[in-house]
Amino acid sequence: MRAAEIQDWVRQNKDKPRTGGVTAVDLLDLPPALNQILRILLLDKSMTPAKMREALVELPDTLWLDATDLPLALDGLVDQQWLLRAEPENSDQPEPSYRINLRAKARNSAVTGGWEAFDC
Repeated sequence: MRAAEIQDWVRQNKDKPRTGGVTAVDLLDLPPALNQILRILLLDKSMTPAKMREALVELPDTLWLDATDLPLALDGLVDQQWLLRAEPENSDQPEPSYRINLRAKARNSAVTGGWEAFDC
């Protein structure tokens, strides 16, 4: 169960939402389970949780997530504004779909002394 790892990351980052989205540099600091979720979302424009579970199983280095871990991770990433959630538009799609809120570029800031992202 990865819930403790996910909750720890969410708790540490709850006051630092990325309103403009996530950068490639941000992926380096994620716990492995969250990193895998974002990696599979980079492969597709948007995915439902069911499709994510299927894609995670196919990864060679899958970290198995319990049934409660994926929703917890998705909610945490949405709260951080790293993922965007689209509610189902019709009854054919029972689950919401998710996509990455990805920024285009990152740069090192001389002012803050760290990596910053900005929109093009």
